[in-house]
Amino acid sequence: MFRAGYPVSKKVGNACRRNLIKRWLKNSLAALLNELRTDTGDTNLKGVDFIVRVRPEVLKRGYHAVYHKLAGFIKSTALRQDREVASF
Repeated sequence: MFRAGYPVSKKVGNACRRNLIKRWLKNSLAALLNELRTDTGDTNLKGVDFIVRVRPEVLKRGYHAVYHKLAGFIKSTALRQDREVASF
């Protein structure tokens, strides 16, 4: 299994805004993992730990920007895991 961390600085905003961003990240990650499971049958992210660093301008960009940025990262990580397993 993998682990994910979402530290959000107070520079981003008050507690309500920071929690909103964390919810966006958690919902995006859950949707992406579900999508990966249906596409490949497995997530291919075993033993992966990652931390998402949030910048203050994330609130201006919105949920969809967070989702697409996280999607690019998760899919590239899953592909990298596939290549490493296939090379052995």
